[in-house]
Amino acid sequence: MKRDTRLNLIFLAVFLAVTVPGGVKLFKKRLDPAAPPLFMPDYVRRRLPYMAPQQTPAQVTRYVPDKTGEWVAEVTREQGGGSVLMHARQPIVSDDHQVQVVTVTPRLALIVWDPSFGTFESSYSVSVTVGGHVVDAPVTAARRVDVPEAVKKELMYEGVVRPPREVVWLTASVSSFDQVPVEIRIKHANGDQAGTSTILLPPS
Repeated sequence: MKRDTRLNLIFLAVFLAVTVPGGVKLFKKRLDPAAPPLFMPDYVRRRLPYMAPQQTPAQVTRYVPDKTGEWVAEVTREQGGGSVLMHARQPIVSDDHQVQVVTVTPRLALIVWDPSFGTFESSYSVSVTVGGHVVDAPVTAARRVDVPEAVKKELMYEGVVRPPREVVWLTASVSSFDQVPVEIRIKHANGDQAGTSTILLPPS
C-alpha cells in the first residue's frame, strides 16, 4: 500500500470517528416527533421550567411543563402527599430552583431535583424558621424516584440542559406552621460537595 493511500485511509477513519456520532444524534432527533424542527434557528428563551438550575433575569418566566406537572402530581399521590403545594399557580421552590416544597402538613415533603445533592437521609439536614425561631426538622426518609423518559425529553426540549435521571423524595418531621414568615433551609452534603438551599413559604 502506497504512503499516500495509507494517509488517506487514516484521514477517512478519523473523519468518520468524529462525524458519525453527531450524525446519529441528528438522525435520532429528526425521528423524534416532540423535537423542534432542525431548520429552526436557536432562539432566546423567554421562559424555562421552574426547576431549571441556571440563573436567569427577571423577564424569563418560570412555568410548569405539562408532562412534568402531571408526573409530579402522580408521584405526590403515590407517596401519600395529597395535592402539590402551589402559590399563585406556581410551585414553591428554593432560591437555587433545585428543591421543591410539595406538602407541609402533616409532614414536610420535598423533591430534590438535583440528585448530586445526595440520595441518603444522612446527606441532608433540614431546619425551619418560624416567627424568628429556628427549629430542627429531622429527616425521616430519602427515596430515589426515577424520572420517566417522556419527562426527561420534555425538560430537555424546554431548556433544562441536563434533565435528571432521578430525583430524591425527601420527608422531614415538622410542627404546624402557626406563624409567618416561614423559612425552610435544606443543607446537603455529598462527598466534598456541600451547600444550602433556602425556601421562603409565602403566606397562604
